[in-house]
Parts: sequence; C-alpha cells; structure tokens
Amino acid sequence: MNVDDVLLMILEASPNGVPGKTAIQKIGYFCSERLHFDMGYYAHYYGPYSRIVEKNLQSLKDFDFIEIEQVTTGKNRNMYKIELNEDGSVIVSDLIKTYSEQYKTINEVVNICLQENMDYNILSYAAKIYYILKEEKREISTSELVELASYHDWKLSRTDIDSATTLLTTYGVQISHIT
Repeated sequence: MNVDDVLLMILEASPNGVPGKTAIQKIGYFCSERLHFDMGYYAHYYGPYSRIVEKNLQSLKDFDFIEIEQVTTGKNRNMYKIELNEDGSVIVSDLIKTYSEQYKTINEVVNICLQENMDYNILSYAAKIYYILKEEKREISTSELVELASYHDWKLSRTDIDSATTLLTTYGVQISHIT
C-alpha cells in the first residue's frame, strides 16, 4: 500500500467528495495514525501536514484519477472539493479488494471526520490536539494544551478544544488525557 492508495480509498469513502485540502490533510493524518502507516506528517500551520500528501494529490489530478474543483464561498474564500472521477473509481475498486481491512479502517475514519455539518476547522483542532497528545504521551490540562500548541505556532483555545472533543471521542481518544 502506498500514499496514492490511501488517498484514493479516502475519496472512495467520501461519496460527496472531501471539502477542501485542509480536510483531506487531516483525514489523511487520522488514517495514517489508525493504519500505522507513515505518510510524512509534521507540525504545520493548520495542524499536521504532509508534503507527500499534497504532492500525491497533485499527481493523482495530473494523471486524471481525481477532480479538484475550486469553489468560491459566500465569504469570497477559495475552497476546493476533491473527489474521484471515473478512472479513479475503476482503480479504487481493485484497491479495496486488495486492501479490504485497511479500507474498512479508512472508511471508519472518514465517517468520523466527515460527520454531518463537520467544519474543517474542527478537523484541524482535533488533529492538533491528537498530535500533541501523541507527542506528550501523558495527561494534559486544557491550559497546558493551549500552551503546547503555541510551541508549534498553533492557535488553540479552550473553545477550539471543546469543539473537537466529540470528534476525538468518536475517533477513540481518551479525553481523560485532557483535564
């Protein structure tokens, strides 16, 4: 299995596409963690980020397996919708046969991350919190979590932490680590 395979399976598990590059980065991060598969994530402005994922998304688009559509929001922001096209769907059906257990995991993660009305900001908060908890491997108070986030130049407030709690709990993070 390689990064392209994971990305294609993420998109297959997202029937309406993934709403943005930030969202697919965070979903990819959670999938890589759950699969124990290194996709090159490191601390970046919006949370864990992978240049490999960014590069591979562009390659999948260049090889015409996915569509990346730019959409302008009501606030004049450019967002992207990423989805499989017909050629990508053909490839991913073989991948699912080969990696059925991994796809089952990816599908679970995608369903958690793309819950109805899920805001990509909440995905970013959750990924940042998970990243810090993984680094620290201990219980962390909310105020300490806010402080540790600043070491990565991340802005994370108590409200942000609260808004990410449901996603993290559903993902399987023991919130008792955050006191």
